[in-house]
Amino acid sequence: MNNFRKTFLHYSKERLKKVKLVQTIVLEGEIHLKDINSRFMTFLNKLEPYGPGNMRPKFVIRNVIIAGNPKVIGNGDHLKFKVRQGKTVYGAIGFNMSQHYEKPIKGCPLYIACLVEINEWWGQESIQLNIRDIKLSGKSYD
Repeated sequence: MNNFRKTFLHYSKERLKKVKLVQTIVLEGEIHLKDINSRFMTFLNKLEPYGPGNMRPKFVIRNVIIAGNPKVIGNGDHLKFKVRQGKTVYGAIGFNMSQHYEKPIKGCPLYIACLVEINEWWGQESIQLNIRDIKLSGKSYD
């Protein structure tokens, strides 16, 4: 098995060095923060169980503004902040996304790709956006 792995990695490295690999995120649709409520969460729960053949749906939310100051948490890897769209505000977390720290603090409208989930912390449940990507408004997800 070790020889196969070495051969495969060598072959892949040679063939792919001229190819620019771009990570893509499959988005199920666009939503607005005002659409996220208990009824929406009940709908998402009906899609369970999630797993390899049925991944959690990811959505794009356009033109959100950061509410407050983003924080780098954990071991300096995670980004936690709140997003606002109109009068609606939700908490958001981006695991292993601290490299995006500069984007939210600019005050520009953002596009976010995210999962919508329930966060349980110290016995309290709240709706939270699990961020998968952040773009400056108008730069992608068009």
